[in-house]
Amino acid sequence: MPNMSCIEQLVEDVGLESAQRLIGMFRDDVADRIKFIEGFVDNNMGDLKELHRHAHTLKGMCMTYGALKGAEAANELQEICEVNDEALILEKSLAALNIIPFDVKAVVSFMTIYAQNIDPKTNVHKE
Repeated sequence: MPNMSCIEQLVEDVGLESAQRLIGMFRDDVADRIKFIEGFVDNNMGDLKELHRHAHTLKGMCMTYGALKGAEAANELQEICEVNDEALILEKSLAALNIIPFDVKAVVSFMTIYAQNIDPKTNVHKE
């Protein structure tokens, strides 16, 4: 389950329409980074430095948008990249592929439900 206060704060800070647009950009950016990790796994390892960079970015993005389980999985992948143990990197890559997309979908779903209950002009819950 996403950290709902992150979404609420985002809407308060930038407004509903901008928050929805940012969540969409988040979803799309995560999808691109997940494709990189999938390619890394499919090609039996690849550019470890690049994997580390993607994991680091995913960690920050997931934290920002409240996908905390995704952030944790990305953090574990980032840390294991620094150890340079192929078996552990593969294990953490697969874990990230199983966790991050679902956590991001939960954030997007929460945003959709949250938006239905917000007045777009005032960014306040409908009464």
